[in-house]
Amino acid sequence: KLINVAVPGTIDERAINTKRLLNPWERNENHTLCLNSAKAIGCTVVNIGTQDFIEGRRHLVLGVISQIIKIQLLADLNLKKTPQLLQLVDDSKDVEELMSLPPEKILLRWMNFHLKKAGYKKIVTNFSSDIKDGEAYANLLNVLAPEHSNPSTLAVKNPLQRAKLILEHADRMGCRRYLTAKDIVEGSPNLNLAFVAHIFQHRWVLLETLDKLSPGIVNWKIANKPPIKLPFRKVENCNQVVKIGKQLKFSLVNIAGNDIVQGNKKLILALLWQMMRYNVLQLLKNLRFHSHGKEITDADILQWANAKVRISGSQSHMNSFKDKSLADGIFFLELLSAVQPRAVNWSLVTKGVTGMFSSNHTRCAVTLIGNSSMLWQEFSF
Repeated sequence: KLINVAVPGTIDERAINTKRLLNPWERNENHTLCLNSAKAIGCTVVNIGTQDFIEGRRHLVLGVISQIIKIQLLADLNLKKTPQLLQLVDDSKDVEELMSLPPEKILLRWMNFHLKKAGYKKIVTNFSSDIKDGEAYANLLNVLAPEHSNPSTLAVKNPLQRAKLILEHADRMGCRRYLTAKDIVEGSPNLNLAFVAHIFQHRWVLLETLDKLSPGIVNWKIANKPPIKLPFRKVENCNQVVKIGKQLKFSLVNIAGNDIVQGNKKLILALLWQMMRYNVLQLLKNLRFHSHGKEITDADILQWANAKVRISGSQSHMNSFKDKSLADGIFFLELLSAVQPRAVNWSLVTKGVTGMFSSNHTRCAVTLIGNSSMLWQEFSF
């Protein structure tokens, strides 16, 4: 069952012997199934046999369990499941390098990416000695959740006391799990890796995002704080997400809180798209001040984009937001270049291509938007 939590669907649970009293052959079948499945999901089980499980050889059993937990914790650390990781790289060569890295290295790169934002000068290369003093943790949590920060955390000289303040910060974020202040100071690599992975993946993402989109709209008094063990508590949070979405006039027909809990990708993407659209519309409302109070329409955006590209000397043009010519990503790159000329490296762009190359252009445009320091004033109408 633990393996199925780490990698859902690995084992057909009907094949597990689940009687109250198992005979030796049935126990052996279960242990064999466990070891073979652990190996299939990437665990190293060399020199470990079913007899080791039967005899309860602690260090070997713990070794397998820790590997399974590690696989589960790091499951989302890849570009397929978390495309936002593209923000960690600058060009296509770096993307290839990122894709070849093991999850632990990607997690370190993610951590250093945010530490750089926080102004932290050191590079964290491991989950042990480099974070014993707690400074890296303090800076990481401050940049991820400044609203929960404690100014005295970095001022404290005693590493153990600082570690306690760090865990209090993590607790306010709903991320305090796996380790104690002593584990931080002693540099326990496995527990620290688990802690950072938990920070990476576990926040009340949808409720927090909605509160950023429309401050004060979330009723935090009835929200269930992570870690959430009971499934119905998760559903309660997601029900509030759907309720707020309807308040914001989102189209959420046939979307319920349980769909989010169950990970229904299609319905979750529909919700996220509307959240993004709402955010853009809020930005456009702010731009009304610069357009003499006139409501910004889709036609205005279309006209602005075409004008920007035309002024830059390009002949590219889009007729609508559904224009099929946009698929190659060239227009978006030219628009970015028009707004910030140094943003695009044209030597990496090939015009008149389709398929994988056009997808690369589009992905490049999205990455440049995330990496650039463009201000909203540069998009004024």
